[in-house]
Amino acid sequence: MKALPLVIFPLLLSLPLHAQENQQNTSRGSVGIGGGMLYGFDAGLRADYRVAEQVTANIGMGFNNSTPTVGMQFHIRPQHKFWQPRVGLHYGIVDSLDVSLPVSGSSNTYYQKTYLFKGLMFEAGQSFNFGTARRHGLDLTFTLRLGGDQKKEKREELGLGEGWFDNLGQTINSFNLGYRYNY
Repeated sequence: MKALPLVIFPLLLSLPLHAQENQQNTSRGSVGIGGGMLYGFDAGLRADYRVAEQVTANIGMGFNNSTPTVGMQFHIRPQHKFWQPRVGLHYGIVDSLDVSLPVSGSSNTYYQKTYLFKGLMFEAGQSFNFGTARRHGLDLTFTLRLGGDQKKEKREELGLGEGWFDNLGQTINSFNLGYRYNY
């Protein structure tokens, strides 16, 4: 009879730990702000919804354009872990081209035009989750566009030479950095 409190007391102490672990696993999605291709190509907002324990569907919308980035991610570790690597496949804006084109009928008047190119992109990234019940996250991700070089084809179509910032621009756009809140 005296051994019964020795068994019950440790069980009662483990209840809050079990409840906390379950609480950490209740996150169904996240909202965030950041920059890069996954945030609508430039800077924007992003929302993720967890469709399975380690799979999320997401959408990103840039502040400067109306074309969303949509995709799916597979998280290699469970969602309540501090470090969570992931891979994903997305569709959205993968590149842009800013050009000065002559106004028809004028030899020295130009207008600015931006071409946006859509396509598939592969993602390799990681989240660092922190705070109470891992509700906050910092995302660091690299994206790689898949398919042909639409920008190069458009430059050739317009009769423009190779831009010397083209490779730098692609490198900058392939890096994604963001903050998110898990709900």
